[in-house]
Amino acid sequence: ETGMNTSLPLTDMFNASAVFISLLFVLIFTFLGRLEYKARILMITGFSLITMAFFYDILITHRYHTAALWIFPFVMVSYLLLYPLLYHYILNFLNDRKTLILDRQKFLFPLLTGIVLLVFYVPASYSEKLIYIQSPYLFDFENYWSVSLFYLLIYCFYYFQAFWFFYLFLKIYQVNREHYSATFSRYVPRWLFAALSASLL
Repeated sequence: ETGMNTSLPLTDMFNASAVFISLLFVLIFTFLGRLEYKARILMITGFSLITMAFFYDILITHRYHTAALWIFPFVMVSYLLLYPLLYHYILNFLNDRKTLILDRQKFLFPLLTGIVLLVFYVPASYSEKLIYIQSPYLFDFENYWSVSLFYLLIYCFYYFQAFWFFYLFLKIYQVNREHYSATFSRYVPRWLFAALSASLL
């Protein structure tokens, strides 16, 4: 009991710090002109999603389950959206075209996650939805087959996409290194590239 009481403030501090840092990045990409460029909306969206995910953790920690039920679908999709958003920001930053580059294929897994949510989570009853948010590691196909299948699919989508974008991220990094040495080419500043690398990892 004592261990639980001492761990909660640490969790709150971590989540609150993460929300603050994410909002700080939102403000940076919103108001810092040098980083605006044509794709700044991608980063604003990405860090807004991060903020929402940590806010969701705060709701779960303090057992505000009714509120958590409403934002759960958006949080699930946000986990899969973050990689494509950061990837497209770097891709557009490196490109000199005036139009925004968006590769729809890179948003395949967020789309699949939305479909899985519509099939499994949305039609579920209130009590079943509580199981979804309270048991993210539940793999009991005999008693809770829908929840178990849901999370199995979500985890497969997430980790497959993570490895995929890690590979794409390395390719962009190699291109960025070549552009960094050429004064006539547009490149991602090293500090910004390091920050995005940390976010992806």
